[in-house]
Amino acid sequence: MTAAPRGDVEVAELPPPPGVREASHRTRQTATVAVVARTVIDAPPMRLPEAITQTVPHPGRLMVHLDTFETYQYAAVQRARMGRAGAEIVSTANRRTHSFRVEIGPFSDVAHADAVLEQALASGIPDARIVVD
Repeated sequence: MTAAPRGDVEVAELPPPPGVREASHRTRQTATVAVVARTVIDAPPMRLPEAITQTVPHPGRLMVHLDTFETYQYAAVQRARMGRAGAEIVSTANRRTHSFRVEIGPFSDVAHADAVLEQALASGIPDARIVVD
């Protein structure tokens, strides 16, 4: 990567914007700016330190998350839709709210999780997705 070229500094005097009057008692001061010529110095590009670390992946638990509900009845209906696949209801409490998450898993491999996700989508559960826990 090369640096942007630097040129001479130029001075231009602009008239006042429309609708602005100059005060007659003030004298117009013009500033003199010295034009400084700069030369472009080709510096070598800065390199960031490179470090590559390769480890064994630990993806965690693969789960198919079907949906989260505020009432147990709706979660039970969702579980019944995917009961053959092993859907379970997980109850979570967050201060004053209580919710019921319907999920399937954990799965040992991505292919099995993908197959269950396709089954859930085909069953009419559009919000189903694979999550890593």
